[in-house]
Amino acid sequence: MSGKYNETDKSISCSVCKQCGGCQYINIAYEKELKKNSDYLKKLFS
Repeated sequence: MSGKYNETDKSISCSVCKQCGGCQYINIAYEKELKKNSDYLKKLFS
């Protein structure tokens, strides 16, 4: 990974984020990413 972790908002900034497209949640705080994934799985299995 070519990014830097931001302790303030718990996110990663990456210099190639817009080019590679591999990190869907790169600009989202980790807690929000977990919530989003959890909500998605609950919807998927309900």
